[in-house]
Amino acid sequence: MWPVFFLSFVLAGAFLYVPGFFFFKGLGFGTAPSLCLSPAASLLIYCLLGVAYERLGVWASWCTMVPVTLALCLMLGIVAVFVRHRLLGNGVGAGVRGTEGADESRGEGVAYLTILALVPFFLMALAVGMYVFVLPLDGPDSFAQNWDNAFHLNAIAQFLRTGNYSAFSMGAWQPGEVAPVADVIGYYPASWSILVALVDSVTSTSLPCAVNAANFALLSLVFPSSMCFLTYVLFGGSRTFCRAAAVVTPLFVAFPWMFVEYGSLNPNLTGMSLSPLVVGSFILLGRRLLGGSPWLASALCFVVTLVSGAAAHPSAVFSSAVVLAPFCVWLSVQVAKKAWSGSPKLSLRLHLVAISVSCVLVALWVGFACLPPLHNVVTNAWNYCVGPSQAVTNLITLSFVRDYGQPLLSLLVFVGIVTLIRENRATWIVASCALASFIFLVDLVLSSDFGKYNLKAIAAGFWYQDPYRTAATVVLAVIPLASAGLARVMVFVQRRAGIAQVDWRGSTRALSFSRRYAPTLVTGLVVLAILWPSFRLPGVTDVTTGFGGFRGDMARSFDVSSNVLDDEEKCFLERVKNVVPGDALIVNMPDDGSVFANGLFGLNTYYRVFGVQWKTDETTESKVVRERASHLADDPEVRSAFSSIGAKYLLILDSTDEESDTRQFLVSFQPELWQGIADVHEDTPGLSLMLSEGDMRLYRVLD
Repeated sequence: MWPVFFLSFVLAGAFLYVPGFFFFKGLGFGTAPSLCLSPAASLLIYCLLGVAYERLGVWASWCTMVPVTLALCLMLGIVAVFVRHRLLGNGVGAGVRGTEGADESRGEGVAYLTILALVPFFLMALAVGMYVFVLPLDGPDSFAQNWDNAFHLNAIAQFLRTGNYSAFSMGAWQPGEVAPVADVIGYYPASWSILVALVDSVTSTSLPCAVNAANFALLSLVFPSSMCFLTYVLFGGSRTFCRAAAVVTPLFVAFPWMFVEYGSLNPNLTGMSLSPLVVGSFILLGRRLLGGSPWLASALCFVVTLVSGAAAHPSAVFSSAVVLAPFCVWLSVQVAKKAWSGSPKLSLRLHLVAISVSCVLVALWVGFACLPPLHNVVTNAWNYCVGPSQAVTNLITLSFVRDYGQPLLSLLVFVGIVTLIRENRATWIVASCALASFIFLVDLVLSSDFGKYNLKAIAAGFWYQDPYRTAATVVLAVIPLASAGLARVMVFVQRRAGIAQVDWRGSTRALSFSRRYAPTLVTGLVVLAILWPSFRLPGVTDVTTGFGGFRGDMARSFDVSSNVLDDEEKCFLERVKNVVPGDALIVNMPDDGSVFANGLFGLNTYYRVFGVQWKTDETTESKVVRERASHLADDPEVRSAFSSIGAKYLLILDSTDEESDTRQFLVSFQPELWQGIADVHEDTPGLSLMLSEGDMRLYRVLD
């Protein structure tokens, strides 16, 4: 299975990078910048084709989508080349590639980005990804058995069965299938689901294997290459800064790694992996406009990355906006400074511009939060709260929501803040960090009980008021700061090695070696300390490190031998699949693990997502089945409900008996809301036992 996993990983990388590369290359970007930007164009066109194919009745798969996407990118790239060379005299892309002496202050830092410069970002992320993500997997087809994954796996399974990859037809049920809710399909960001479906349609591997391969591509390829692009836009003139960024980018637990264990927040992972491209392309556009340089290519780049990020997950756009808001204020001040350069009241006017732009941005933020289409997202009450002092501690230590922090990274961030301020270099990113931190603290400290549109909803509502997601926004803002901090440490070590030369009486070769490799050695020690597993100080205490704690959580979430759906239950579902006709409806209790039965085994289960009991559009039949299924023989309303939905079988994978050794439910399980199914036993009238193993049962509904 592992060879198939790595093949799927390579395919995911090819599907992400190959088509979009030709589009950005045609716009005039260099080879390495085009490679970094390419996932945005590829994913956007996949999404558009998914919608178009649904309207046209075309069956979607890798062989109908990937070649068409490649052809469209080639065609658009050729058109862009023609426009640049024939109509605008190469002006559209002029300066995007730049020369060795490009002016970094005008956004030309990306001119220094080469394939060789991109390699360290990939190598570091791949190495950390193998250690943090791949090795803790309990096999390539293991998966995190948590809330969001139930919907994701079942929705992708519907993609593959129907050949319909439209974002407007996302759901765990197909149209026309019997479901416990009224609205079975609707809009949901589909970029990640399409990527997984494309990979699976080639390899025909297990769905979890395709999911893990696609996630590994996002974690170790897309996010680091996106951060590489942003880093070179910000600090392209400094090799040390950029090398430090290659090291720092994959070292934050809160993002991207946490998103594959918690949730799992796979669409958010995709969107946030594209956010650095949105930020970088906007900065590039703003600096070129400020410098009076040709800007159309940068504008097109920004539009593509923005729309692609929104299609992957809208919260990525708002994360990008948080980082960019201080840049917009800085840019407005620079424009005003050029316009009123000779004014005697220049300082006052610049302050007024900064205040005015800030007020406009706040007004836009509040306005978006109050839009009706975003109401359910913004007012979603997460209600995870801690005290103010604990929240500040979590932020400073970069533990955010979990119990394990990363104090060494925190120190690098602090050093980076001081470095950027002292050097007066991209200081607005410090304000971005402060703004993202404020949103996270509001999210973590305030309660959601004080009205729908309270401060918490306005500030953190675009991320469902979920502190895990607002923490990821903080990470996006602090990676450049930590990079600056590590770069400062590297420069300091190199200078100390140079000072030591004065008193050196030993080998010249040894001195030269020390000066050249001392920063690398120190950087390696820093990385080793950050990645160090949890350990015990004998007779003192257990020390849980950031990555040690996370790898432990990963191992528990992906454990196939002891989980909500364990190995024995999977074997039982295989037996069920061999006994039950493919279209026969099976009533189930989703929290016992059977929620995954449709996506993994193709069983026509009734409940395919968690939390149906709390949905406002739950059907009357579903409520009756949940609460009174055990009265099938003596309650006419229950018999009517079973007949109405066409249920033929009833499946139970876990006993609700507290004393059962094999009892394993989702942590949010409330047995009293599923009492009707939980009370079913072998002597329940109206049901006939077909399969039995341990506390697992399959019953046939008697006519």
